[in-house]
Amino acid sequence: MGRKILGEMLDEAGVDVFLRSRVVAVVMDDNTVVGVELNGDRFFDSKVLVDATEYGDVIPLTSARYRVGNSLSDNIDPNACIQALTYTAVIKKYPQGVPAALRITQAPPGYSNVLRQRFATYVAKNGAPFQGWGGPRPWNWAAHNGYRGAPDSANPSNYDASQPNKITRTAINCANDFPGSTHANRQKVPGPTVGYLTDPELRREINCKAKLRTLQFLYYTQTDMGETLWSVANDEGFDTPYNLEDNSCSEIPAALKPLERLMPVMPYVRESRRIVAVDTLTAKEIERNRGAQTKVQTSIAVGDYGTDLHGCQSDADMEADLNEKAADKHGGPRPFQVPFETLIPESVDGFLAAEKNIGVSRLAAGSIRLQPITMLTGQAVGAAAALAVAKGIQPRALRPIDVQEALLDAGSALALFNFTDVPRSHPLWKSVQLANLHGIFKGQSPTLFGVNDTMNRAVAAVV
Repeated sequence: MGRKILGEMLDEAGVDVFLRSRVVAVVMDDNTVVGVELNGDRFFDSKVLVDATEYGDVIPLTSARYRVGNSLSDNIDPNACIQALTYTAVIKKYPQGVPAALRITQAPPGYSNVLRQRFATYVAKNGAPFQGWGGPRPWNWAAHNGYRGAPDSANPSNYDASQPNKITRTAINCANDFPGSTHANRQKVPGPTVGYLTDPELRREINCKAKLRTLQFLYYTQTDMGETLWSVANDEGFDTPYNLEDNSCSEIPAALKPLERLMPVMPYVRESRRIVAVDTLTAKEIERNRGAQTKVQTSIAVGDYGTDLHGCQSDADMEADLNEKAADKHGGPRPFQVPFETLIPESVDGFLAAEKNIGVSRLAAGSIRLQPITMLTGQAVGAAAALAVAKGIQPRALRPIDVQEALLDAGSALALFNFTDVPRSHPLWKSVQLANLHGIFKGQSPTLFGVNDTMNRAVAAVV
């Protein structure tokens, strides 16, 4: 359904989509990106090129500097640690029994008692119900399902995370981190290396191992947990020619191929290449912003997730040139703003970064890597690119307020506070957002703007 909606939106906008294509070269005119080459046989001119890939794969094809792991692109350490990845899979309950092809009757390659015990630290047959993040683990099966619970249109019942026993569709995204660890020592286990991002063959190898890890966990749930009615969902739309022909792993035996084809086309990668931008957002800046001690006048998105690094979070894993320490990490959720300047490469024109590839530190990337905030920053990048092309200027020459107006017109909140007396439906919502962003009106409190209050002389003086 999601793919159908996105396809209709692209059709309505007149966007040409070239599936199963890859940018293999970028054309530069001095310091400006002016075109791309796809698959070695198709060429496009470009006014603004956006790298929204999962790994930041287009950035190195330009002359833009970037960060990878804890180093800069002019001195890459291929052995530096990056975060664990997760090859998620949507699973569902088959009330009439799992189809024969989706049952795992023999242990997948690499399954061991050590791995079984590791899974058992997360989920166990007699585990605890979910009691918040400070609560005990291992969880029971219902708690596991509530953690990543999803709607199920085949289920006539309504449910939410407070009714975990009713959930019939969820995602495996917890015990199957790769390389993986136990809950107790998660931060002590190193993730992949920077080579995962820079070496395509190593990436393919690790992705296949991560995919196998998820199938190993599914085997654990069907055997040790006794959850024989659960398997990979066969209606998520992933059974495509790409998954069958280009994304198949030799490490996965023939008996498991029917399940492999139903898994997503790529893993959840928590860390990417990141451009060196006009402004690099750090964890300290996020924390000051979250505490409302400072506001970002050039905000183009609001996130609310704390710093969450899956491994590789010692001081030695941070960027020395940013003087960032592991102690700079922060909790959540509390809102923070992302500056417009994080989207703009320090010197290269005709080029923008989106997804996890914008100008942030490793720690800050732990807060901007989730889908809600990457969708919002991506929307901002799209607006900036479109405005730059329409105005015939480079993105760095845009007035941030012009991008903000476009985003506010689309209903994307940019101010740090959410005022209950000025909801999105209010005719003054956009004006209040801009006035708060630019320090003209701060409101009565973080939750009340006071839109109907009489202005006093002190407020008028600020205006």
